[in-house]
Parts: sequence; structure tokens; C-alpha cells
Amino acid sequence: MPEAQLQATVTHFWIPLYAEWFIKWPEVNELFKGQTVPVTLSEEQNIALGKAVDARHKKIHTWFNNQSQKSGKAAVNLMMKSITKLMNNRAKGTRVHSEVEVFSKMMYRESVQEGVKKEIETGALVTKEEKLLGIRELTRKAYEASSDEVRALCKAKVQEERDSKTQVRVLGGLRGEGSVPPTNEQYATLDLPLSAI
Repeated sequence: MPEAQLQATVTHFWIPLYAEWFIKWPEVNELFKGQTVPVTLSEEQNIALGKAVDARHKKIHTWFNNQSQKSGKAAVNLMMKSITKLMNNRAKGTRVHSEVEVFSKMMYRESVQEGVKKEIETGALVTKEEKLLGIRELTRKAYEASSDEVRALCKAKVQEERDSKTQVRVLGGLRGEGSVPPTNEQYATLDLPLSAI
């Protein structure tokens, strides 16, 4: 969402925001507050729900505009951080490494580096872009050719990282509380048996 807002593609901003909002706080619960929510709504109830959803869209839009008017980009960024905290309780920068990236951190020297050197020496990889793409492709091929044990270990490390990062709450992360997500260096210090290579 922040990217859409910063790139001024507002439809790409509002649609996911509304979707996430109504998943977390269904408007039907507000409409029938204190009552049991009917399984199927009558035509009158559907019309009332549509009006309530439209009103909620306007309230969210108004709140956003009021928050972004305060002092330019700094206020928008602060407001976007608060929306991000509210919607997903995840800190910025919590992308989890892919299995191939974890494999690269653990096994690059043993499984990929020689192949990359040969490609560079033969002149197949010349520019920086070609080298990066070549490294990525050779790493992917080495991962696919690796043993089931190594792939299972990479998959487990990705899941471990995902679990660790979802435990880090925004406020806990900002205050230094909670667990610290694994770093790239942790993957490089793994003791793998030679049979796993």
C-alpha cells in the first residue's frame, strides 16, 4: 500500500485497504450490533449494508486526507506507518528469504562459485547484470540438483525465519522487545554434513 500511495496510483491503494479493513472489521457486525447477524440478508438489509459500507469508505477516505494534510510528506509517511501497523502488525523489512536464497547463503562457495568463475572466464557473463542473473540462475540450478536433505534444511530455515519474523511485533521491534529475526550470517555458520552437499 505505501508504494501505491507514493506512486500516486490511488486505486491500487484504496482497494486493498478497504478489503483488509472489512476483513478485520466486517461492516455487517457494526450494522447489526447487539443483534444476531442473519445468515442471508434480505434485500432491505443488503441495501442498508451497502450504504453502511459506502459511509465507511468515506470515513476512511476522510480520515486519510485529514492525516495527510498535516505537514506534507513527513505526515503522510507517519500516517502510512500507522496504517501498516494497524493492518498487519509487521515491521517494515520483514521479507522472508526464499529457499534458493537460503541455499545460496549456506552453499554458495561449495556448489555455485566454481560454476560462476567458469562462466565468467568463458566470456558468457560480462556485464554486471549478466553476472547477477547468471549467479541467480546457477544458484537455482544447484539448489534443484542438491540432495533432498539440503532442500529440506533450506525449507525448514525459511519456515523458521517466517515464524520468527511474524513474532516480531511492530512496537516490540521498535522498543527492542521480542525475538530478533535470523540474520543472513546465521545461515553461513551452519554445520552441514558432507553427505548433504
